[in-house]
Amino acid sequence: MDLDAAAPLREAWYFALPGSALRPGQMRAKTLLGEPLILGRARDGSVWALRDICPHRGIPLHFGRFDGAEIECCYHGWRFSPEGRCTGIPSITEGQALDTSKIRVKSYPAREVQGNLWVYMGEDASGAPEIPEVPGLGTDATPAL
Repeated sequence: MDLDAAAPLREAWYFALPGSALRPGQMRAKTLLGEPLILGRARDGSVWALRDICPHRGIPLHFGRFDGAEIECCYHGWRFSPEGRCTGIPSITEGQALDTSKIRVKSYPAREVQGNLWVYMGEDASGAPEIPEVPGLGTDATPAL
């Protein structure tokens, strides 16, 4: 999808998955607005969303491993935090002057509301609207038929 054409659609929260579909330590691939994403739930229960492309060789990160704290690319083992910051490159040797923290995977704001995972696709989440809430959804209340 042409990102410029999608611009007006980007400044919103998008439903990604039911929260029950993602246990701690799991990740799932999803495409929203034509962009490949990977969603995950850390060991502490927090949710995150990253672009599903390793910046090294373009391999989808969902083919790698997630230990509940870091995502490891299956190709060369580069590791990333759920915030998208590179935390390790196995081929770096002692004495090499490479600041891995400057290498990043694009991250997206992700939240869990009423038992559902939402991702904000815009550029500035500080101006994001509230995630829509539906009375009775995701609660113990049984909706009337």
